[in-house]
Amino acid sequence: MTNRSIYYQLGSKRLEQLDGLRGLCSLFVVINHALAIPFTYGPLIGYKYPDLVTVFQAIGAASVIIFFVLSGFVIGYTTPPKYTTEEAKKYVLRRLIRLYPIYLFAIILTYLLSNQIPNLKDILGNLIFMQGWLVPIEHGNDSLWTLHYEFMFYLLFLLIWKFNLKIENVILVCFYCAILTIFFAFHPLAILGYFTIWLAGYWLSQNLDYLALVNQDYLSYKFWSPLILIVISFMGVQELLIHSMSLLGIPHPFPRPVFTDVIFSALAISIVASLITKKKIPFYFISFVLISLIRLGIPIYAKSYHIYIDSFTYSLWGLVILSLSFFLRNIPVLFFKKLTFIGSFSYALYLVHYPILRLVNHLATIEDIKSKLPFSLLTLTIIAIFISIFLAWFLECRLQLTISKNLKSYFEI
Repeated sequence: MTNRSIYYQLGSKRLEQLDGLRGLCSLFVVINHALAIPFTYGPLIGYKYPDLVTVFQAIGAASVIIFFVLSGFVIGYTTPPKYTTEEAKKYVLRRLIRLYPIYLFAIILTYLLSNQIPNLKDILGNLIFMQGWLVPIEHGNDSLWTLHYEFMFYLLFLLIWKFNLKIENVILVCFYCAILTIFFAFHPLAILGYFTIWLAGYWLSQNLDYLALVNQDYLSYKFWSPLILIVISFMGVQELLIHSMSLLGIPHPFPRPVFTDVIFSALAISIVASLITKKKIPFYFISFVLISLIRLGIPIYAKSYHIYIDSFTYSLWGLVILSLSFFLRNIPVLFFKKLTFIGSFSYALYLVHYPILRLVNHLATIEDIKSKLPFSLLTLTIIAIFISIFLAWFLECRLQLTISKNLKSYFEI
């Protein structure tokens, strides 16, 4: 049987364009939170979300999905196919060393900048990645919710690796669980539903030669356009289903069903796969992604958050994007490679920016809303973003490197 693992195809070769994609997504998340926090925790509570905030909410959510896909891909990229006790031990230690130091700092920073005193149960729950399940998510840092899922994915992957389960079958089961989250508020279903996204990235890492993406050229639109059309169709069906449930008075348990994010993952996979080839990405393909996010994703989010939808505004966005596609035929992979530096500290940036931005908005509430707030809030937000970037760079590019080196030496991995 032909081995399809990227572990053997590319070895330890660094895929800089994926680091750049991760960096770009982290910036989108930061911008999303910088725009939204004033309306949720800051001085603009009660005011209507501007259209720009709603658009970045959708893009920020899609960026998190890309994080999950990239995480699964990296595990397939770096983990040898054959399971052994020794390799499993190394896998667990490497994952903990990668996640925990910066995560621990982020938790401490969140508590220090929060005006609430946590109880011992909440602290312990956060320390073992159980936020959002056994303990509430610390509202001083809403970004922490994904770390719980990331940790659970690493544990679930151990079972798949050990028992050599067929990935396609596991994905199918998890996809059904994602559908069930529309109707049932059962957290293990949500974990397995989101695991579909992570496994999609892992599946991609194991099937690159099957898709002929590494060893030969390909025309991406021939491969991905049918997939995109299928995804858009599913999204339309899902939107119709959720709206029908609302009309019938049937509440769905999650503000944004996991199923929504799973559908977006197909688009995320196509972006990642295109970047691995180091070819050019057709701009019309990006148009499909953005139009899908704006036209089909935002109404779902907006309905959940009771935001008024101006269909003309979003139709206009779609027309602008399509018009640009006539002038900009390709986006070079080199563009993402230029963002590799940001990708090098994207994990820390994702974890530390939220409490800093929230503190800024807390300080802004004491300003005179009519005369000083617009300028002071904008200035403080920009300063907070630069502080977050510098702190993230120091944590991941300096401190984490030292800690990781010493711990790996200690555990001999």
